[in-house]
Amino acid sequence: MKGILLLLLLAGSNLFAQTNFLNQPYIETSATADTLIMPNRINMSVILSEGDSRGKKSVEELEQVMKTALTQVGIDVLKELTLVTLGSDYERYFLGGLKVNKTKLYQLTVHDAVTASKVITALEQVDISNVSINSKQYSKQEKLLTELKVKAVKKAKENAQALARAAGKDIGDVLFISDIITPANDNQNNKPVVIRGVASIGSGIYGNRAPDPLPVDFQKLQYQVHVSVIFSLK
Repeated sequence: MKGILLLLLLAGSNLFAQTNFLNQPYIETSATADTLIMPNRINMSVILSEGDSRGKKSVEELEQVMKTALTQVGIDVLKELTLVTLGSDYERYFLGGLKVNKTKLYQLTVHDAVTASKVITALEQVDISNVSINSKQYSKQEKLLTELKVKAVKKAKENAQALARAAGKDIGDVLFISDIITPANDNQNNKPVVIRGVASIGSGIYGNRAPDPLPVDFQKLQYQVHVSVIFSLK
């Protein structure tokens, strides 16, 4: 019984601490800060499958061809390329036989749209076309969100000061702060963008030399922070 009474007392004290500021004059304001920023971490998937080459090349041969093509466009394969998974499936052929097709899935990280375009073109040139862009991110996201929170709180304070002075008051200490972060939208609705045929289209016009990628960028990511701040009035 004493234990239950102690818990009730502690719960009551906690509730009082949370609502104590409501027993004094206060003002609550809100503000939003947002920004657009270019993604600098583009995650791509590359699938190597013996079935795609109709058995002409093993997955190990495709792997070496891929690494050579990536190196030629300036990719550090030891740093930016990682093996995600590998597997195999069976393909039936004439007279009831079975053939094993091995598959490897890689993740490749690049840092701008031009490099992503170069990668797709280079891989198409060596008959590797199962390439997709899975996501676009900003590597310093946490620092950026902190800066936006600070900016939003400052705006909320300015709003509170203006309203308080209009009523002949001034603001005091901060009593409560909350924030809501709107995740960056990479404009893909979380669905991978599959890009095929870039080099094969270009090769019909430019011969074996792939055209230089257009100097374009991805659409910028939008980050937004909304804060609510309660100040005492004096």
